[in-house]
Amino acid sequence: MFNYVEYHRQYREKNQELLKEKAKQYHKDNKEKIAERQRQYNIDHPESNKKRYLLHRKESLEYSRQYSFRGKYKLSKKDWEGLWYAQDGRCAICDKFFTNLKDTHVDHNHKTNKTRSLLCNKCNLGIGFFNDDPELLKIARRYLIMAW
Repeated sequence: MFNYVEYHRQYREKNQELLKEKAKQYHKDNKEKIAERQRQYNIDHPESNKKRYLLHRKESLEYSRQYSFRGKYKLSKKDWEGLWYAQDGRCAICDKFFTNLKDTHVDHNHKTNKTRSLLCNKCNLGIGFFNDDPELLKIARRYLIMAW
């Protein structure tokens, strides 16, 4: 007896490249038709679309964080976790616990790109607004002490 499923599987294995090219060409030739079908599916299945969106958003946030660590700071996930545990999950300046990963920032020297530590959003912005200038921060400190 002829086993169509097995024959089809073997055909797909032998002709992977050809089938990929055909699929690319089909998508290229039928962009509008595919887009309209997707729009209609999204209208008909809003709950599925929302789940997919939330999952994609979560995955893309994690991916972009990892990409940023590797690209900007030459920092692997293991290195980042090492900083996290060394600081006990706290900001290096204000010593508050990080509430979530989104509010955790990698502080680095903008001239050398050398990583310094992890900071909360407020401390990171504060240093950034002072352009990482220790002298300017000393002046601001003196001002605050005198104005207090």
